[in-house]
Amino acid sequence: MSCFVDRFSGEARIKKPTAKTPPRQVLPPQILQFPEDMKILAGEKVEILCTFSGAPPINCTWLKFRKPIQEGTEDISIESCDTSSKLTISSGQQEHCGCYTIELRNSFGLRQAALNLTIVDKPDPPAKVPAASDIRRSSLTLSWYGPTYDGGSAVRAYHLEIWDSVEQQWNPLVSCNSTSYNVQRSYSG
Repeated sequence: MSCFVDRFSGEARIKKPTAKTPPRQVLPPQILQFPEDMKILAGEKVEILCTFSGAPPINCTWLKFRKPIQEGTEDISIESCDTSSKLTISSGQQEHCGCYTIELRNSFGLRQAALNLTIVDKPDPPAKVPAASDIRRSSLTLSWYGPTYDGGSAVRAYHLEIWDSVEQQWNPLVSCNSTSYNVQRSYSG
């Protein structure tokens, strides 16, 4: 408080101090919470939440493979406020797999966090038609290429079937874990 006296009128006044503006925070963005790599089943909802602090305003940008994600597509939405940002994928599919990054920027700096999103689904069929080789009277070797998309995890087994031309149906032959199999003529048909 200050006291003032007007020298002409002799009037005394007390001046109250004005509220001081708090000093401006000089804080770059800090990431408080961000998930580790995620693995989900195809069709499930994906939510990636980042909470942060720092001097406002903080600009949030979500990237996939280092390219900005276009908000407003029917399956991806982004919600951001002063202290958090959430990317939501309504139904995770193969095309959503990849590296997702959030970039937080203010006048005092830049912070990034990233995770890999894997969508687990049925693998694609083998990349090419199986080829027969080493053909003999009682055996042959079938070989094929693995799928172009493995479903988000290693293929553990291939289930081979044989066509029964009499019954007009496929019947199980064998399960194997490699991309070739020596077929012996021990089956009926």
